[in-house]
Amino acid sequence: MREVRLEARGTTLVRIDERALRVSQVVVVEVKTGRADRLYLDLPEGVGEPRVVAPNLSKVAAAEGAAIEGKQAPEKGRKIWELRFTTALEGAIQLQIDLEQLIAADAKELTLPAVRIRGAVSGAQEP
Repeated sequence: MREVRLEARGTTLVRIDERALRVSQVVVVEVKTGRADRLYLDLPEGVGEPRVVAPNLSKVAAAEGAAIEGKQAPEKGRKIWELRFTTALEGAIQLQIDLEQLIAADAKELTLPAVRIRGAVSGAQEP
């Protein structure tokens, strides 16, 4: 079985209101070599369950550290979500990821949630 190589690049829109930070991100994942029937989304623990739309997506579920095929456990303060697809992926796959992070009443500053695709290198943005 060939090793799967991934590259990802994304565009993010952020909306802030008095109670929540809402993030909508379009991520294009390119499967450079091999095929994959699942991807792993690496998110901060403070965001709720992600809403993900993608072709042939069958399931989005929290992944337990040991259950992440051959990958390291998540960094402290982060959570892994498994995206399972009905068919093995090849080429470019577009993911629409929507997140919500509640804002504490006494918050002085906000940090945008970093969305990562495990195992993917970051692709350069086109001009």
